[in-house]
Amino acid sequence: MNGREWYELAQVRGLGVKGLHEVYGGLPDSATLDDLARLDWIEFGRAFPRLRRTVFDAIHDAVGSEVEPSYETLRDGGTEIIHLGHPEYPARVLQRLGNSAPPMLYCRDKLHLLNGRSVAVVGSRQASPKTLDNARKIGAILAEGGWNVVSGYAKGVDTAAHMGAFDAEGTTTVVLTYGINHVRRKSEMTEADFHTSGLVVSQFHPNERWIARNAMTRNKLVCGLSEAVVVIEAGPERDSQGRMSGTFDTGASALRLGIPLLVLSPSLFAEPPLGNQALIVRGGVEIRSIADLIHQRDCLPRESADPQTVPTRQPSLL
Repeated sequence: MNGREWYELAQVRGLGVKGLHEVYGGLPDSATLDDLARLDWIEFGRAFPRLRRTVFDAIHDAVGSEVEPSYETLRDGGTEIIHLGHPEYPARVLQRLGNSAPPMLYCRDKLHLLNGRSVAVVGSRQASPKTLDNARKIGAILAEGGWNVVSGYAKGVDTAAHMGAFDAEGTTTVVLTYGINHVRRKSEMTEADFHTSGLVVSQFHPNERWIARNAMTRNKLVCGLSEAVVVIEAGPERDSQGRMSGTFDTGASALRLGIPLLVLSPSLFAEPPLGNQALIVRGGVEIRSIADLIHQRDCLPRESADPQTVPTRQPSLL
């Protein structure tokens, strides 16, 4: 199926992420959405045994119906729709996340960064000025080493990491927790040139508004896109009210997926973050200095490396 057909299929009620993976795995490359809709229930059940009759009926009802925003509207607005089977769909995301990988990625600007050499930088929204300064330095150091910097689009560490990449004239990827039609340029980034140095990615419907649960879903994609994850500051796995730390969740996800996890040493903070220590105990590599970070950065695989400048400065993390 082509991009328009995958986009239409993704709107089918009840199909969901795993259902789209089942269709992707059971449908020949040459098949179209009309071919899928022409299957009778017996043929459909043989091809997709885990999909229910309600989904079969919904697919038939959806074919030919209007979808908002339309495929053309998205494309005209600069959004590229990267679906399962698309040549630009990042193989490492599919390999790591399996049938939990987002079937659709809505992207703007530098599409090639989906498959670039990337390191994620994650941390608290409520970080201190010193911690934000460290996050910005670390974003710059990674970019200077030729790595694309991946992070969310929250205030705090996310924004500082993106700005560090721009400071070093590197590249950065913003991973959203809401639909791409709602993204707006942050005031801190008014001078940044996303059109030449950035990528914006969302796995959610283009019109979906922010909801808290999307953050945990987004964290898995941040890991999937990255060859390593750097945790700047993480709270405990759960706070006194039982709420999970998104940064801790990202670090724990990296460890589960076998992705190198680098964690800023608690000794660098006036109030050592509980989550940092816990992630180090679980297997994260403790980063005590710029020299540690550069060493770990330069030990990461470089098979797909593009020639880049090497660091010429080593600012202190203290």
